[in-house]
Amino acid sequence: MRTGIRTPVLAHPRRVGVGLRRSLPVLGWLLPALVVIAFVIGYPVIQVIIDSFTSKTRFDPGEFVALDNFTELMAGGDQDLFWLSFRNNLVLLVSIPATILVGLVVSSILYRGIRGSRLYEVFIFLPFLPAVAAISVIFIYLLGWEGPLNETIRALSLEPLAQAWLTDPGLAIWSILGVVTWKRLGFVVLLFMARMLSIDPDLLDAAAVDGATWSQTVRHVVVPEMRAIIRFVGILGFIEVFSFTFAYVFVLTRGGPFKNTYTLEYLLFSIMFRRKLVGLASAVAVLLLVLAVAVAVYQMRRARARVAT
Repeated sequence: MRTGIRTPVLAHPRRVGVGLRRSLPVLGWLLPALVVIAFVIGYPVIQVIIDSFTSKTRFDPGEFVALDNFTELMAGGDQDLFWLSFRNNLVLLVSIPATILVGLVVSSILYRGIRGSRLYEVFIFLPFLPAVAAISVIFIYLLGWEGPLNETIRALSLEPLAQAWLTDPGLAIWSILGVVTWKRLGFVVLLFMARMLSIDPDLLDAAAVDGATWSQTVRHVVVPEMRAIIRFVGILGFIEVFSFTFAYVFVLTRGGPFKNTYTLEYLLFSIMFRRKLVGLASAVAVLLLVLAVAVAVYQMRRARARVAT
């Protein structure tokens, strides 16, 4: 009688031994790289985790304080600043759907074909090439009170709309968001264009034969075909927001006005290099690491679920 239950087949010990012997040369080639990775990445990460549980400063090895650093960040003296920084990171996450939406619109227009589209592609991608510091310096000038943006607004007789974009506590973080979005847009468009060009033209032709407009074709044919690249752009944007926004804040506002543009990265910098509190700064780094690991685990589980289905 067949029960439908499959009995697991165990590998023969001799086969396992042969497999191990065959893998030894490969491990020998990988060993130098593994040693470098352990030294460059593994050791610093472990050291930061250890430091996060101590009262270590730049001038004192400190002592073990258990979770006191994390408590101080979330519910102690730095409570408001920590949560303000976290909130600002969440604000900057708006750049992800913004760049995806605008990138899809721009890519679909360029793919459809307009006069001088190649030139437009170059101009759209150009902002991605310069360093963040260079871009930020340019925007300090553009967004200044007497800068070109406000002068243009005044020239259009819209004086009430002129703002202190980088020095107003309520507008500064949103101005940084605009710069981040503008900087990332070219790279997103490049990825989307590359994916669009790989879509089977027969799918687009079939939609046209069925009477679909170009916007309907993009919504019902192109976007479903681009789910993987859109997901990749979203994950990459998340990593950038929590790991690569320091330069924007440092050059544009230095965390001001009145610390209203602090992000977790800038908070870590301030605690580490201004207040010299290594243990407390390490706690911020550990929280960022936990956040990154959580996103990575979530993405891997989703990927495995898609493969299983």
